[in-house]
Amino acid sequence: MFKEIFKNIFKSRKLLSPEETSLLEEELEILQKEIEIREKQVHKFKTLILEDPDNIDRYKKRKKVHTNLLKIQKKRLNEIEIILLDK
Repeated sequence: MFKEIFKNIFKSRKLLSPEETSLLEEELEILQKEIEIREKQVHKFKTLILEDPDNIDRYKKRKKVHTNLLKIQKKRLNEIEIILLDK
C-alpha cells in the first residue's frame, strides 16, 4: 500500500542517466522472468509434496530454497521499481 502511494506522489528528480535506466530496466525484466519461473517451481513442489509423500523432506528443502530466493528477488524488484521512478 505504501509503495503505491509513494509512486503516486513521488516527483522525479531526473537523477538517472539513460544508461543506468536501461540497465535497471533490463535487470527488471530478467527478475520478472526469474520470479515467474521460481513461482512455478514452488507450485510444482507443493503438488509433489502432496502426491509423493516418500520424498517429502527433499521436496520441502527444495521448496524452501526457491521460496527464499523468491523473497530476495521480489525485494530487489521493488527496489528497482522505486529507483526507476527517478528517471
